[in-house]
Amino acid sequence: MGPVLGVIAALVIYVIGYVLFGTTIDNWYVTVRMSYQADPRLLELPHFVQFLVFTTPAVIFSPLGEELFFRGMFQVSLSERFGARIATGTTALAFGLVHLLHHGVTVGEAGLQLLPISGALWAVLMAGVSALLALVRVKSGAIWPAIACHIAFNIGMNYAIFYLLP
Repeated sequence: MGPVLGVIAALVIYVIGYVLFGTTIDNWYVTVRMSYQADPRLLELPHFVQFLVFTTPAVIFSPLGEELFFRGMFQVSLSERFGARIATGTTALAFGLVHLLHHGVTVGEAGLQLLPISGALWAVLMAGVSALLALVRVKSGAIWPAIACHIAFNIGMNYAIFYLLP
């Protein structure tokens, strides 16, 4: 069930961003796509190859590293000391803030750029994804279903970026 929830979460977040912000810079999937387009040589590749180039590391490194840290070490150690609710809330807050580096706080040619409204909403949505991943982790009693859910989220996100976003 975790992977299905991951894809659904990614697509719901796509719809929220598109309905609220269209294809402007305030749409988090637009800014992620812009980061993918930073190297113009990659734009010469066929569309599906571009999808694979960016999705492959997104299904290996982020889910493994982030889940082992956030749902493995961080959530477990906080839960043992403060209980499951505080652990989930704290890890969700940290996860949301870390993901501001994908959207909300960027460094460009003009220096530091802040997108306070859409960035705050993105952080809240990422905190929600974190809570979902924590729920999958707790209900399953293992880290691997949370990793699978995170993998599915990243696939769904990149699918939306490459195939749904105009």
